[in-house]
Amino acid sequence: MVQVADELGVDLTTFSRQIRTLEGRKLLIRQVSPEDRRVNLLRLTSEGERVLDQIDRYMAGKIEQIFSFMSPFERESVIRSLALLNEAVAKAGSCCTITAEKEVACCK
Repeated sequence: MVQVADELGVDLTTFSRQIRTLEGRKLLIRQVSPEDRRVNLLRLTSEGERVLDQIDRYMAGKIEQIFSFMSPFERESVIRSLALLNEAVAKAGSCCTITAEKEVACCK
């Protein structure tokens, strides 16, 4: 959890509180990994998946609205810049992995 909080630039206490809040709202399940007790597995519940889908749809609409004020060239420039940023972030690495079961394995 320390490494994930660091990766996100969030204080560990704040991050832990946010995870507990999501658990309390039945949006997230946290389990200790059977392979490595130092690792927590985080998985969205079906309600968490629903909320995530709702957020994704809202954000897609907002991005479309923002892009509507740009010329095709400006949109393409932004998209290329974001692709470069994504590549750099991927190269920087992360301690988290996402499993086929949509669980996130993060180092404590």
